Parts: sequence; C-alpha cells; structure tokens
Amino acid sequence: ISHRPTLFGMHEPHIEALITEASATHGDFLLDIGANIGMTSALVGRRFKRVDCVEPNELVVNILKTNLAMNLSATEHEVHAVGLGKEDGVLTLRVPPDNFGGAYVEDGNPQFDGETAGRRILHSIPFKLLGLSSSYDQVVSPLDDDTKSPHDVICVIGAAG
Repeated sequence: ISHRPTLFGMHEPHIEALITEASATHGDFLLDIGANIGMTSALVGRRFKRVDCVEPNELVVNILKTNLAMNLSATEHEVHAVGLGKEDGVLTLRVPPDNFGGAYVEDGNPQFDGETAGRRILHSIPFKLLGLSSSYDQVVSPLDDDTKSPHDVICVIGAAG
C-alpha cells in the first residue's frame, strides 16, 4: 500500500511527527478515526498507553487488526468496526476497485451526489453508524474510564487521496 514504512520507517512523516511530539505530554490514548489499515497507529501507537481505531470498511478491518497486533503487542488496543456520525443508523460504504482506502459514503453526502453515477464500484458494504451518544458510550467513554483524569484532545484531520 505504501513503500514509505519499509524504506523510511514512517508512513506520513508530518502527521507522525505531530503525534509523536504530542505523545510526550499526552500519552494516555490515541483515537484513530478512519484508521484504514492502521499504518499511522501501528507506527506511533507504542507511544500511548492505549490505541483505539475506528474503521467502517470491513475489507480492511482484518488488515488493521493484523497491523496493530504485529506492531502494538504490548500496547492495549481495540478496533471498532463502525462509522461515526450524527445519529445511529446503517449506511452503505462504496469501495472503488482501485483504492480500498478511498471508500466513501454516497447516501446524503453532498460531496458525492451525482458525481459518482458513472464510477465503477467493487463492493457496496453496509455498515453500522454510531450517532454522537452511541459513539461516546461505545468508543470514548471507555477511554475516560481508563484515564480517570482530565485530558486534552489533539485532532489531526487529513484529506484522503
């Protein structure tokens, strides 16, 4: 998927540098939303007490679990095979044949309405969407229980592609 980790020991150097720097003072947990196959979490996750990855694409979840098991064996980690959104529901993930990591949700997404009609799709995968309340209860709340202290949140938003 990427030659960078093999050649240079890193996947996205700018993001990994930011996470590495933040982990020096904020090392309780890493929450990777849209983890894909876990390249970033696998490479920087050892700096945290716990790593949680959220990934709705069932085609990459097993690779994600394998990457975390191989690289984070001593770090507590968990994969949440769901999507996060405003409310609970079930949506369909569209997976193009040439880019499993480039999967997208077409339903109600103005970015893709009408633009994807002619696009070839390899898989259409229904996935569970957790709304804000369920997301907190199932993903974030266990992290709160683990740290038992106030913590800062550092949010890194990347654009796929």
